[in-house]
Amino acid sequence: MSETVAPRRAVKRKSPESKPGDWRGTLRILHRWIGLIACVPLGLQAASGCVLLVAENWLDHPPPAQHTGTPGPVHGIADIIAAAQDHKTPANPPAAPKPLALISPGAGRPMLVRFSDADLLVDPQTLAVEQRSSTLRLISNWHDRLLMLQTGSIAVGGFGIVLILLGISGVVLWWPSEGRWRQAFTAPSRAEYRRQDGYGAWYGWHLLLGAVTVVMAMIVALTGLCMAFGIPGTVLVKAPADDPALATTISAPLPLTLDDAVKLALTAMPGTRWRMVVPPRGAGQPIRVDVVGTMRSNAPLTQTLTIDAKTGRVLTLAHRATDGGTVALSRFIRSTHTGTGFGLAWQVVLFSYGLVLVAIASSGLAMRLTRPRRRRRTAHPDKTAAPRPPVDRQLSPHYRSSTDA
Repeated sequence: MSETVAPRRAVKRKSPESKPGDWRGTLRILHRWIGLIACVPLGLQAASGCVLLVAENWLDHPPPAQHTGTPGPVHGIADIIAAAQDHKTPANPPAAPKPLALISPGAGRPMLVRFSDADLLVDPQTLAVEQRSSTLRLISNWHDRLLMLQTGSIAVGGFGIVLILLGISGVVLWWPSEGRWRQAFTAPSRAEYRRQDGYGAWYGWHLLLGAVTVVMAMIVALTGLCMAFGIPGTVLVKAPADDPALATTISAPLPLTLDDAVKLALTAMPGTRWRMVVPPRGAGQPIRVDVVGTMRSNAPLTQTLTIDAKTGRVLTLAHRATDGGTVALSRFIRSTHTGTGFGLAWQVVLFSYGLVLVAIASSGLAMRLTRPRRRRRTAHPDKTAAPRPPVDRQLSPHYRSSTDA
C-alpha cells in the first residue's frame, strides 16, 4: 500500500529591501521607481537643452544677407512683417496669415516672426528672410512647455523637483562606508561588464556619474524650477490710475500701428527696450508689448504692457514685484540656466552635464532591463550548468546588494 506524500508548499521569501525598519531599502525602492517613471522625460529634457544651447549660442547667427554690403537703416515692424508674409505666400501675399508675435533678440540680430506653423528670421536692415528649422521649434516647445500651453511650465517645474529628489536620495544611497571612498570614485572594471548580464557595470556607471555631477544637478534643477514658476517675485498689475507714467501719450494718428505702440511703450517705460510685440488677436483686442530692462537699470526683467490701439493709451502694466537685488537674482538665474551670461566655459559645462544626465537616465533604464533576467536565472537555476562562482567584491566595488545596507 503506497503512501501519498503531500507536496511541499513553496515558501515565499521576502526581499531584503522590504524588511520593516530598513529605511535605506525603502529609499532605494522610491528612488528606483521615481527614476524609472521620470527617466525618459528627464533624458529628453537634457537632450533638448543641449540642442537649444548649441543652436542659440553657437549656431544661431544672422542670415548671410546681413553680412553683405554696408549696414543700412533698420526697417519698421510693418515692413518686417510684410517681408515675412511675402516669403510665406509669395503667390498671394494678402492671403498670408497674420503673425502671432514678433520677437527682437537684440541689436544686430534678426527679428523672429512667429506664425502658427513656422518661424521666420528677418534681417531688419536688408529684409532678407530665412526660415527657422521646424525641428528646432518643436524642441524648444518641448523643453519650455512639454508641447502644452497652459500647464506645460508647471510640468517642467515638476521635473525640476523630481531631479532634486533623485539627486538627494541618490547621494544618500551612494554614500560609501569607511574605507571605500576610493572605490566609490573608480570606473567599473572589465570584469563587471561580463558579470550579471552587465548589471554591475550599469550600476557602477550610474553611481559614479550621479555622484560627480550632483552639484550640477542641483544648480540646473533649482534654476529651471525658478524659471518655470516665476520665482522670485509675484506678478503685479498696474493701471494708469496707479502709475502716472502709464498715462503718457504720443502724437500719432489713431488707430496706433505696431511701431507706434512700441514707441508708446518705450516712452512710458524709459530705460528699457522692446522684446516682443503681439498683434491684436481680434477686433477690439489690445496690442501687447513686452519690454525688458537694461543690464545697468533696476527695472524688472520683463514688463508687459497692453495698449489700446483705438485710443492710443496704455491699459495695464504687468510685471513682477522685485527690487534691485531680486532683479539681479532673476538675471543670474536665467543666465545660469541658459548659459548666456558666463561665457563659453560655462556653456561647455552645461552641455557636458546635459550629456551626462542622458547617460544617467539611460543607465538607470538599462539597470531595470538587465535586473529581471538576473532574478529569473536565480529563481530557476539550470541544474545541469556548473555552479556560478561567488561575486568577488574586490573586482566589483560598485555592486552592493540590499543586504549590505
